[in-house]
Amino acid sequence: MKRILLLTVILVIASMFAFGQSKDEQAVRRALDEQAAAIRTKNADALNHAWADDYTFISREGSIYDRAGHIARLKSRPNFASFAFENIRVRLYGNVAVANITVTTHWLTGEKFTEIVTQVLVRKGRRWQVVAAHATLANGQK
Repeated sequence: MKRILLLTVILVIASMFAFGQSKDEQAVRRALDEQAAAIRTKNADALNHAWADDYTFISREGSIYDRAGHIARLKSRPNFASFAFENIRVRLYGNVAVANITVTTHWLTGEKFTEIVTQVLVRKGRRWQVVAAHATLANGQK
C-alpha cells in the first residue's frame, strides 16, 4: 500500500511538471512547432498562417524582411538536411508572448550553424501569430 501511495505521489508531481504549462503556453508552443515544420518544408501557405500580415524579421546579417520577403528568402536557399527549434523559453504577457529559441540549421550543402532567435507572438482570436523575429548567431559563429 505504501508503494502505491508513493508511486501515486511521484506520478502527480511528475505530471505537474509535464502539464504545468498554461493553455496559452501550450498553444504558443504548438504554433512554434507548426512554424518550424513549415520552415523545414518551405511551406509558404503554412508560413502565411504562422506569420502575421505585418510580420517583420531581422536576420543575423541585419537585413529586415516582411513576411513575403522572408518566405522568398527561405525558398531561395538550399534544402535542409535538418532544422529544429530547441531550448524554447516562452513568457506570456496577456495577448503577447515572447519566445527565445535556439535554432539549429544544417543545409544539404554542408553548412551548419546555430542561431538564437527571439520571436514576439500575438494572440489574434484563438490563434497565435508571429509579428516580429530577430536572429543572431550563437557563440560568436561567423
